[in-house]
Amino acid sequence: MKTFIAKVAHSRAVDHVLKEIRRQDRHNLSDPLLDLVSTDSHHHSDNTYDLMTAMRRLPLKFRQVISLQLEGFNQAEIAHTLGINEANVAKRASRARGQLQKLMEQ
Repeated sequence: MKTFIAKVAHSRAVDHVLKEIRRQDRHNLSDPLLDLVSTDSHHHSDNTYDLMTAMRRLPLKFRQVISLQLEGFNQAEIAHTLGINEANVAKRASRARGQLQKLMEQ
């Protein structure tokens, strides 16, 4: 039941994000979520990102895996939710961690 609910929630979230991106492209606005996260950082220097800002910079496929891991889902549950195999989950998680580390070091 947990993975089913996560899959439904994930699908709705992806639909929302895509709709927001299309809307912003039409109006040529910046990402309000990025602006909110950036202005809400706790006195970081201009060259460093907090975790949320770094997460927003990840490609969607990596962000999905990391977000679900942070929510406490295991690899099998993430694979089922995203419709990919467990090896892909592990690969995406590894690449996402590498990219996050680079973003956090900037």
